[in-house]
Amino acid sequence: MFTAIVLTFTGGAGFLTGSISGADNVETFKLVFLLLLCGFVTYNLLLLLLSVVERVAGMKLMTSEEGYKRMVIWFNAIIIIMMMADLSICICWHHNIISL
Repeated sequence: MFTAIVLTFTGGAGFLTGSISGADNVETFKLVFLLLLCGFVTYNLLLLLLSVVERVAGMKLMTSEEGYKRMVIWFNAIIIIMMMADLSICICWHHNIISL
């Protein structure tokens, strides 16, 4: 189980490195969106694997279950809001509504 967590983390880092290495001609908006998406997927996948370890081992990740859920919801909400803002700015920029 711990091997799966390590592989997920290194796989996410490898995916991120591969994504950034080919980004020399990519617009900033697309790169920011891709980085946010990689962070969102990696964070949630690690939390999923840690929750499996928590159930198998019978231990708690945090002392407060409610605090843990609140932290996950806030992180995901902030990342999704940032992705939507980036997408909105990209669309407005492509349609010449704003200029940067």
